[in-house]
Amino acid sequence: MGLPASLAAAFDEALRERDEESTTGEFRRRREHIEAGVPMDHAAGERRLADLLTVAHEQVPYYANLSGPGPGDVAGPPPGLAAFPVLTKQELRASFADLVARSPEDGVLRPGAMYMLRTSGSTGEPVSSIKTEEGDGLADVIIRERAYAACGLPETGVALAAPLLGADSPLIQVQLYPRPYVWWNLRGLEHCYDRDTADVHAEYDAIVGEFDVDLVYGTSSRVIAMARYCQDRGIAVRPTAIVATYEEMPEPGRALVEEVFGAPVTMMYGTSETGLSAWECPRRSLHFQDDWVVCETLPHGTPGEDSAESIVLTSLKSDVMPILRYVTGDLAMPSSAPCDCGRPGRTIAGLHGRSQARLVASDGRVYSPYLLYEALIGLGLHDFQIVQSEPGVAVLVIPASGGQDAEAAVTEVNAHLSRYFTDGSDLSLRAKASGEFVLSPAGKRNPVVQRLHIPVGAERI
Repeated sequence: MGLPASLAAAFDEALRERDEESTTGEFRRRREHIEAGVPMDHAAGERRLADLLTVAHEQVPYYANLSGPGPGDVAGPPPGLAAFPVLTKQELRASFADLVARSPEDGVLRPGAMYMLRTSGSTGEPVSSIKTEEGDGLADVIIRERAYAACGLPETGVALAAPLLGADSPLIQVQLYPRPYVWWNLRGLEHCYDRDTADVHAEYDAIVGEFDVDLVYGTSSRVIAMARYCQDRGIAVRPTAIVATYEEMPEPGRALVEEVFGAPVTMMYGTSETGLSAWECPRRSLHFQDDWVVCETLPHGTPGEDSAESIVLTSLKSDVMPILRYVTGDLAMPSSAPCDCGRPGRTIAGLHGRSQARLVASDGRVYSPYLLYEALIGLGLHDFQIVQSEPGVAVLVIPASGGQDAEAAVTEVNAHLSRYFTDGSDLSLRAKASGEFVLSPAGKRNPVVQRLHIPVGAERI
């Protein structure tokens, strides 16, 4: 059928702009700079860490009470990273001003181009941090280029994207870096997949399947919704790669996306506070980019054989606001075996949810959500959300369309759970009106929404 005339003209213009801009001297210089940073440089990472700790120790008021003389009066080298305390989201919010580096002589902030970044608030507690385009921006572009190269993406191409969008985000956009691509920025279909929102459906109907796509990109839930849209309508979209980010992608959703689009999913991991930090290899391990971020895993709650560990990150990207040992809220399962894919970087076997996304049974014990994930996977569900507001009961939300039956799923899963909980505890599902997903203010949709206070302690798997 082809694109409508106005969109076809805008697309042609964007392709011309992409091709013209990618031949300029400025583009070549910036691409050379990016390409020079693609090989992982552990020595550079060590230098960045040493410089960062010096700045934090000498110029950041928050760290003034560390052992030693204190900021502005340093008799010896700065303490090692382990000497700095971990930084939680609450502490980052409460101590924002004291975490900004400033001259020890007069307390003035250093000059330079900076910008404020505010989190999406998916946990209900948005926080802000200060970034630099020269440091944070360049590092994230280099990390993205590493992932794109590993995915086998062509040097120039077209992306069909469903990311988190601002109010002024254009529908068609040329992005030159890390690679010159024309991006189609579609709104999140999961907001209205089961509702009468004609303009969003009309946008998809006019665009999806009407041109060749090299990259499908977006938040996990929106990529899943796009795959469902294509499957329901028999639309063939065959990208080289699929890159998902911002949210966990439940296993059934990943299976659906890979089946519909005919390409593997690569998850990119990062936080608003530390930027892009890792990406997924074909073995499904997350490889942290050691020259731009230091990854630690620390015990979460009471150590035990099946206890998850907290992912703690230190950003090496800039020092205007040192983010040291930041507790991301994400969890990983302990793993001592290195990944055998051959790619560099500290690895973890994969995410194990968020510390605030675990489930609480009727007796207050805490459980990994993967217990329910596995049961739902067994029923063939590929798009769902679990919401908990009271101990012992979790609410299952699924779209109204797509051949999924919430009531039937609840009946089967509860039978499974009753066999699992035989020690006096209890956890069960309850169905909810389909399609009523819980979203963050920025539109992020997490697989688990936990409204209870999570007690500290080892969770059961």
